[in-house]
Amino acid sequence: ACRLPGQACSPTKLWELLVHNKSGYGSVPKSRYNARGFYHPNSERPGSINSAAGYFIHEDINGFENSFFGINNLEASPLDPQQRKLLEVAFESIEDAGTTLETIRGSKTGVFVGNFTND
Repeated sequence: ACRLPGQACSPTKLWELLVHNKSGYGSVPKSRYNARGFYHPNSERPGSINSAAGYFIHEDINGFENSFFGINNLEASPLDPQQRKLLEVAFESIEDAGTTLETIRGSKTGVFVGNFTND
């Protein structure tokens, strides 16, 4: 399971992106921030960015179903979007392996995670 730029929200989608030689580079999603409002060509200007594009994951972070994970609204509200995506992708990785949470509960099973940057 994965969430990567270029709409690569599964290993199959990532493979399609690579096979078709496509890039995940694109404009800043409007839901993130107003890129035009912060853009300035001089990267040393305080409070500005000098790029109006990048590699973004285009998913609605508000679509997180905390009750599915046994997390109440009070506990879910301070969760970082990266933590929310981690829970979703970890669950998907278990499904993709052809097993269920019930099957692995109590077993010596782990989900290995790779993450970088701070968004």
